[in-house]
Amino acid sequence: MILGDIAIVTSSGRAYYRLVTELKKRELAFLSLTPNQAIPKSVRAVITTERDQKTVNHPQVFVYAVDEDPSPVIDRVIQRLKGKDGYGKLVFGVDPGKRVGLVVMDDGSVVRTRILSSIEETATTIREAVKRMDAREKVVKIGDGAPAYQGALIALLDDALPLDVVIESVEEKGTTRPSRRYPFPRRRDKDIYSAIRIARRNGREVHRRGNDA
Repeated sequence: MILGDIAIVTSSGRAYYRLVTELKKRELAFLSLTPNQAIPKSVRAVITTERDQKTVNHPQVFVYAVDEDPSPVIDRVIQRLKGKDGYGKLVFGVDPGKRVGLVVMDDGSVVRTRILSSIEETATTIREAVKRMDAREKVVKIGDGAPAYQGALIALLDDALPLDVVIESVEEKGTTRPSRRYPFPRRRDKDIYSAIRIARRNGREVHRRGNDA
C-alpha cells in the first residue's frame, strides 16, 4: 500500500493517536486530514469516528469507536483494499525469547508485525487475533531456537486456541542471517526478520492435547 491509499479523518486527538500508532506498527502509509477537508482522489479508504462520519464524502468509509482497539477496523481496511471479504491462510510466525518477534501473514503477504516483551503477552496477542480475524486456515509457527520459551508458549497456546488452529515447531537455524533484501541494523529488525522467515518455513505439527478427548 502506498501513501494516499488510506486517510484518517477525525477531530478526536485520542482517536487519531490510537489509529496512527497502530498504522505505524504495521508500517502502513496514510494521510492525515481534518473533517470537511477535501479528500484526494488517490484515497481508497477513509477511517473516521462516528462524530466525524457525517463530514466525510467517500465511498469507502470505516468508522472507528474511540475507546476500542483500532486493530479490527484496520484489519477490515486492509482486506477491502486487497479486494477480500476475509483472510485466506493466516500464518503467525513467532521468534520466541526475552523479546518476541511476531508477524502475521495472509497467503504469504505480511499483514502486521509486532515486538512483544513476554511469552504471556505473545499468547494473549495471538489468541485475540485468532478470535478477531476470520480465515479459512490458521497456523501458528514457533521457532525452536530458545526451547524453554518455545515450550512455554506452546503450552499457553494449546490451552488458549481453538483446536482447528494448527501449531507448528519450526527449525530456526539460518533465520537470523542478514541479506541485502532484509538488512537489520536494529534489534527490532532482526526479531521481525526472523519471525518472517519462521512463518515461511515448513514446520513439524505439535500434537494438541485437546485432540485426545
